[in-house]
Amino acid sequence: MPFSATGTHMIVLPGGGYAEHANHEAEPVAAWLGDLGVPASVYRYPLHARHPRPLNALRAEIAHRRAAGAQRVGLIGFSAGGHLAGLAALAPGAAHDETVNFAVLGYAITSMETETYRPSRLILLGEDASAPLRRATSLDALVTPEAPPFFIWHTAEDPYVPPEHTYRLAAALTANRVPHAVHVFTPRPAQPRPGPERRRSRDLDHPGESLDPGTGEHIGRVTHRMSRQQVSRLVQGRRSPRGSTRSPRPLGDRARLRLPRPCRWTRGPGRC
Repeated sequence: MPFSATGTHMIVLPGGGYAEHANHEAEPVAAWLGDLGVPASVYRYPLHARHPRPLNALRAEIAHRRAAGAQRVGLIGFSAGGHLAGLAALAPGAAHDETVNFAVLGYAITSMETETYRPSRLILLGEDASAPLRRATSLDALVTPEAPPFFIWHTAEDPYVPPEHTYRLAAALTANRVPHAVHVFTPRPAQPRPGPERRRSRDLDHPGESLDPGTGEHIGRVTHRMSRQQVSRLVQGRRSPRGSTRSPRPLGDRARLRLPRPCRWTRGPGRC
């Protein structure tokens, strides 16, 4: 069934540290979603504005899309845009027509209480932001069991937003049994690109994906692309048959995540 027939619409929120809008995270993403049959639009939220002005503006855009006929509204945001998407999905006080049905966050700022991209925090909260304000804008502190499903991803060596942000949000989602999927990608070693005889059709369809030069096996994505199956499950509200968007087993009061250790600490250099 076409996504348009389900009344689903996705709003794309480009990153830029709340100081600008990254063009490569705007119309190209909406066009990619359109190729998948998902109606999407780009929303350029207010810049150099203090909280809650960007959040209120986004909520007004969500209400506008619902008034235009959208029955399900999803958000996809990157970096600061991912932080804003998470706020719209989790922060209390949203009217019924401002609610979010699902959210996709790419290398998003999720906590204002820990190490983060400092310019974003200064723009959004100011130099002397109080502890309660920083907590009220931290996504991991806003998660409740009523939160919508999340798809979140990061890269392990992000120079601006540490992957700890994704781990913190994932732990909060797990503790509250919120359906979600998490992907953290590590860079592959510099190796020759496989020849045409070893490429698979999906490598040609999605240039952002990586294949192992030795085996031709798919080893992960290095861009914001998701598979058609992942997009379909998320926007239609269906859960993965293998449980990738199913709530994991609760971890108790203190949710813990086991982080991978560098290969040189476990198996030695070159033996990953």
